Amino acid sequence: MERFEIKKIEKFNNYFSALIKDNNENINFWIDCSLIDGYGNHNNFVDNDLYIDWEFNQYIFHLENENDIKAKKYQENADNIDCLQDFIDENNEKLVNILK
Repeated sequence: MERFEIKKIEKFNNYFSALIKDNNENINFWIDCSLIDGYGNHNNFVDNDLYIDWEFNQYIFHLENENDIKAKKYQENADNIDCLQDFIDENNEKLVNILK
C-alpha cells in the first residue's frame, strides 16, 4: 500500500485543495495546490514546465485540542514534509493537469 493517497479534490479558479491520507501515520489533511513554473512564478509563466506549489490548509488554533496537536506535530516533522513532497513530485503531471 502506498504511503499517501488522494482522497478528494476540490477545484477552484486558480488552485485546488486535496484531501490526502498518510497511511503510515493514519492522518488525513488538506493541502492547497497551485501552479508554478521552474522559476517559481505563479502568474506569467516563463517556461512550459509547470509544477505544483503546495501548503497545508489547516489552521491550528487550540494546542489543548488533540486533533490540532496531532496536526501541528505532523506538519513540523521534516520527514513527513519530504515524503509528501516526493509524492507530489511523482504525481506532478497528474496534479498539474487538474488545473490546466
